Amino acid sequence: MSWGEERPAGDVNLNWSGVSMSGDKMVACVYGGRIYYFNGTVWAEIRPAGNVNKYWRSCAIDGYTIFATELYGTTYSNMDIRSQPWYSSNGPSDIDRRVRSGAGGIVLYDFTLNFYRFSPLNGIVTGK
Repeated sequence: MSWGEERPAGDVNLNWSGVSMSGDKMVACVYGGRIYYFNGTVWAEIRPAGNVNKYWRSCAIDGYTIFATELYGTTYSNMDIRSQPWYSSNGPSDIDRRVRSGAGGIVLYDFTLNFYRFSPLNGIVTGK
């Protein structure tokens, strides 16, 4: 096994706060910076919150669906990064939400013992 370094933002060292992979696609977020998407060929900056730096807490990808969370802030989602717009939802500002991805879709959770699972195949959100 060998490891290869990824440089989504170029030849700079950044404070990476999250990374997720689905097939040959990846998404990576920077705490106090931007989010980057790898389409299987090249890295590109994506801007769910516009042309601003944010304190990104986590990011997740499942196929072409991407979720990202700000520290104590907004959750952003895009159902198809190839052609769809970004959506945002605000929750309580004192709750730290995070996202993770796996074989069953994307999970959004917080530390008040709530969690939700999103399946991009059928658009169903389930939760506690």
